[in-house]
Amino acid sequence: MVTTCPHCATSFNVSPEVLLSRNGRVRCGRCKQIFDGLMSVTSMDALQSAAAASVEWVENDFAAESPPAAPVSPAEPEKIIQWPALPGVPDTPIPPMPLEVTAASRPEYQAGADPALDSHAVPQASPRLPDAPCVPATFKAPVAEPEPLAEDGMPTPKPRRRIWAFAAGVAVLVLAAQVVYAYRSELVAHFPVVQPALAQVCEWAGCSVPPLQQPAALNIEASDLQVVDKAQPNVVQLTATLRNRATVALGYPAFDLVLTDNREHALARRVIVPKDYLPGSPAQAAQSTIAANAEIAVRVDMDIGGLPAAGFRLNLTPAPGY
Repeated sequence: MVTTCPHCATSFNVSPEVLLSRNGRVRCGRCKQIFDGLMSVTSMDALQSAAAASVEWVENDFAAESPPAAPVSPAEPEKIIQWPALPGVPDTPIPPMPLEVTAASRPEYQAGADPALDSHAVPQASPRLPDAPCVPATFKAPVAEPEPLAEDGMPTPKPRRRIWAFAAGVAVLVLAAQVVYAYRSELVAHFPVVQPALAQVCEWAGCSVPPLQQPAALNIEASDLQVVDKAQPNVVQLTATLRNRATVALGYPAFDLVLTDNREHALARRVIVPKDYLPGSPAQAAQSTIAANAEIAVRVDMDIGGLPAAGFRLNLTPAPGY
């Protein structure tokens, strides 16, 4: 016996025991679908007879439709073989399919006749409106009121803006004046051309422009403390040789002198300022400078008042008041 799968049309050899074991339900070995084998069961002879009859019908039908082949003489040119037209097919062009098809456009359709058809009907297309020119949307930003113009054509600043501008200008001027005042000695040392202008400003402001003080840039090349006149043992003379290692002129420093005894204990201390060891008036001494890379010698006479001094220590410090 032979049964055929209704899903893939594949035929299988089966036995009555296999079909009756599960009431005819079998699984196709090709498409894996379950079907009722009793519904399409037949014998092998019947299947072969049906296959032979179908082949014979196809051959007879093709022989009836195909025209007899005419012999082609060698003198005649070769002809292009034309396929025979299928019988029963009218040679008419197929009308184009409408772009919009609705259920109401069918001839057999009647509104209300079939509720199911009405529920699945394609909705009617909305009528097309005439084309209108596409105008882009315009958005107007809020426009501030124009400011009044002065006679020169520039906008007149508001009072609050003028106050803030004036305050900012005053703050900048004050800051600049503080910077110039704090570094006035450095400016004069590195830019001597600005000294007259700064001196004039300081004269109006009640200040002065002292020379630049940098004791660290001065070296004590040699120093000595001794009694010059034995008739006056309390009067001693301090000598020191200074060298300016800076690239700019520096003001004279102050000497920090400490007298010591035999055990190097401090007996007395004194700070010697430029007006004590420089000639001229105190104002001239305050403005005196040591040129760059120059070497000078300083001599100071002092009365130690009978102190048993056996040695001394000498250091350089910035002159006070500068």
